[in-house]
Amino acid sequence: MNKLMGTAPRHPGLWVDLTEADIHGSQTIQTLQTVTQGESELGQLCSQLASLSQQGRWIVLISPPHIGYKHMLASAGVRMDRILLVHTKDEVETL
Repeated sequence: MNKLMGTAPRHPGLWVDLTEADIHGSQTIQTLQTVTQGESELGQLCSQLASLSQQGRWIVLISPPHIGYKHMLASAGVRMDRILLVHTKDEVETL
C-alpha cells in the first residue's frame, strides 16, 4: 500500500470523500483568483471568515500576498489562531 501512495500526504483529514450534500452545503472550499492581490476580495470575505473562525473552523491562506491581510482579518474579528498560512516556492506548488 505504501508504494501505491508514494509521497502523497497521509493525514486522514486531507482527503475526504465528498457527498453531494457536502458539495452543495457549507463544506465547500472556495478559491478566488485576482489581479489586484485580493485586497477587495478579502474585504468581502472577512465577515464570513470571522464567523467560521469563531466556530473553531480553520481558514487556510495559500501564498497570500503582503497586502496587510493580517490587520484586515484581525479588525474583522477573525481569530488569528485559526489561520493556517501555507507558503509555496512557485506557482506550480501553489496550484
